[in-house]
Amino acid sequence: MTSPLRDLRPVRKHPLREIGALLRSRQFWAILFVLTGLSQLIAASRLADGLRGAGVDSAILFGEAPATLKDIVVVEIDDETYRTHFSKKVPLDPEKLSALVNSLQNAGAAVIGFDMEPERALSVQGDANVVWAAGLRRDAHNRTSIEEFSGAVFGVPRVLRGRDGIVRRYALNTVVDGRAYLTLTAQIARQACAAPHPKHWEGCGKTFNRGERALLSDETTSLIRFAPDPKAITHVPASLVMDVEASGGWKTSEFFRGKIVLIGGTWMESRDEHITPLGAQYGVYVLAQSVATALAGGGLQEPAGYVLFLVKLLAGIFVGMLAAVLSSRWSVFLHLIIVPVAAVGFAAYAVTANYWVDFVPVLMSGFIHQWFHDVSSHGHETS
Repeated sequence: MTSPLRDLRPVRKHPLREIGALLRSRQFWAILFVLTGLSQLIAASRLADGLRGAGVDSAILFGEAPATLKDIVVVEIDDETYRTHFSKKVPLDPEKLSALVNSLQNAGAAVIGFDMEPERALSVQGDANVVWAAGLRRDAHNRTSIEEFSGAVFGVPRVLRGRDGIVRRYALNTVVDGRAYLTLTAQIARQACAAPHPKHWEGCGKTFNRGERALLSDETTSLIRFAPDPKAITHVPASLVMDVEASGGWKTSEFFRGKIVLIGGTWMESRDEHITPLGAQYGVYVLAQSVATALAGGGLQEPAGYVLFLVKLLAGIFVGMLAAVLSSRWSVFLHLIIVPVAAVGFAAYAVTANYWVDFVPVLMSGFIHQWFHDVSSHGHETS
């Protein structure tokens, strides 16, 4: 009895001839283009959201926080501050908020980002280094509060949630009532780069020295480089800042000097928590990591759709050629190894494995064509 192992031919006797026949095959090109189009539809649908989200989250979890995060300090209006300094009343007392900003200016903060939306820019001793949050609050006539911030430096808060509700990205601009504005993240980073003695952050030369027009026209989004432990971000209760200011303690301290200081609410009733790949985080912490990412030159960016389409075609051609060389009566077993290995390898182009599901149909095109070829050839041999 002849062993079936004798029928396993790892390499064709004429591999170049087999590859040439493959590339001349209309059937192969038809299968490749059909399955590439199918993979594009899968990528754009909700079918792959779970796997893609898991891939991106894995990249974020294994990533490192940007070094620029050390230049950011979060000042929290926490439950204690909300109770003792603001008597648990909203809107927060504007005079006390102004006093908090003035305290940070006296402490030498390079830029102060206000991650709360007051009705208008508050009266502070010098607002040149203060970035206000504006644009989302609307009046009875559905008009935004942006015009109330005329003359002040402001950015529009924007939280980018995926279709699964998880925050992974930040944007440089947003559109409100048909007009583009810088986001709070972009404006804070831009002001930091324009400070009298800015640090040599990579993002300044790469992004924020291009001018406001370029920033407003840049519609790309980037993945946030999250810190493995958000609470490791330097933070201090606003109550401590205000109490120390009253005693004159900030005059000689270097704690805030030259830093980017972000003021945000973390008291329970503020309801400013967002779901991230690392769990729920308050908005001011998400903002801190977004600004740090922007100053570090940006986070990971997904390749454009047409780029992925071309890469998929190349992937299908490569695996089809490999299949033609390795095909045999046992080609199905060979493809069970080729397809997943090649899928992960080509997915490396997109930085993480979240795109592997896009590539699988394309890589299967070589297997489908070669399987029909092998079956057809085997039929002619035995007839």
